[in-house]
Parts: sequence; C-alpha cells; structure tokens
Amino acid sequence: MIELSNSKEHYLRAIYKLSAKEGCARITDIAIELGVTKASTCRAVKELEEMMLVCKDSVHRVYLTEKGKNTVIPIVKNYEKLKNFFVSTLGVNELEAGILACALEHVIDIERYIF
Repeated sequence: MIELSNSKEHYLRAIYKLSAKEGCARITDIAIELGVTKASTCRAVKELEEMMLVCKDSVHRVYLTEKGKNTVIPIVKNYEKLKNFFVSTLGVNELEAGILACALEHVIDIERYIF
C-alpha cells in the first residue's frame, strides 16, 4: 500500500466522497469539503496526480484513477468501521465519532482491533 500523509488521505477521501455523488470532484468542492483554500487543494491534487492517484480532465474535474480507487477504498472502509464502532459500541454521537475515527485511522491498524 502507498504511504500517504494524513492530509493526502483526507484529500483522497473527499474526492472519493464527492465522486460518489457527482461522478467527479471539482477543486472548489474539494476545498469546501475539507475547509481549506482552493490554492491548497490545487497543490494537493497536483501531488496526487504526480502519484498517479487522480487525474484531471480539460475542465479541471478531478477523477480517481484505478490506483487511486484501490488506495482510498481501504481508507474509507477503515474510517467507517471505526466510526461505526464509536457509535454502536461506545454510544458516541455521529459528529464526535467521525472526528475520533479520522484521528485514529492514521495511527492504528484497524484490522488488528476491529473486524
């Protein structure tokens, strides 16, 4: 699996989420989703392009490549497993569970702890 920074994982997850709804992601939508500037988003997308995880078309819509999909799907699944664990087992509300899952997904190997 590719080693990604927490930030790159967040960008990939946002692109995945937006693509699931719209078929693609736009820089503006990614920036809004993550609460960052368009300039930061452009830099991150360029780096993800260089890693061949995303590609852009002529009007700058962002798409996950096959490599990108294969990278982000386990990240999304781990996030969802952690979030569901916090909600269903510990009774944490959805918002807090999402924050906790996001923090923990970067530091633990979920497959060792939750199935």
